[in-house]
Amino acid sequence: KDCGLPPPGITSTGFANGDNTATYTCDEGHIPLSGKAEISCLASGLWETDILICQPKDCGPLPLGTLSTGFAKGGTKFPNTATYTCDEGHTPLSGNTEIFCLASGQWLTNVLICQPKDCGLPPPGILSTGFAKGGTTFPNTASYTCYVGHTPFSGKAEISCLASGLWEIDILICKPKDCGLPPPGVLSTGFANGGTTFPYTATYACDEGHTPLS
Repeated sequence: KDCGLPPPGITSTGFANGDNTATYTCDEGHIPLSGKAEISCLASGLWETDILICQPKDCGPLPLGTLSTGFAKGGTKFPNTATYTCDEGHTPLSGNTEIFCLASGQWLTNVLICQPKDCGLPPPGILSTGFAKGGTTFPNTASYTCYVGHTPFSGKAEISCLASGLWEIDILICKPKDCGLPPPGVLSTGFANGGTTFPYTATYACDEGHTPLS
């Protein structure tokens, strides 16, 4: 009796050999799960029913990104994909944001590589100077010092390069030091010309009836 064409497999394909048998092979990207790779045409005119069943290959854990993290939303089996995003404070440098679980059972290896965001030079302070000793990339910091003759007024002496790629804005603001009133002279009187803060000057004049000694 003629059994006809081999029945369709489950993610497998059957081929009649011509000797009352049929051979099944897994479809691309799949491996055997259960059933037989070869079935026979029975005297009843029907094929054996224990046909090869295959399952998708599992690509396993995602490859590690460089300053990036991958997530396989649909799973790790063929032909799913995994999406990579840069870690906080980082930006893409090279590689792919999406990789595939290949028919070989391996992940595509050109994974996303990221680099820290660069905040650029520290912003100018107000009567203060900033210096980023460790660099201008996330999460480095910049330290501020007042100009000579000045003292802190408000803001922070240290700011951070944020994950956004921008510096914190609460920068150190300084003000001139105040020398107070000119000290009393000896038979002379002092007058602060423009004020009592750095770098103003004070002028002294002898009291009435006196002349400079030194």
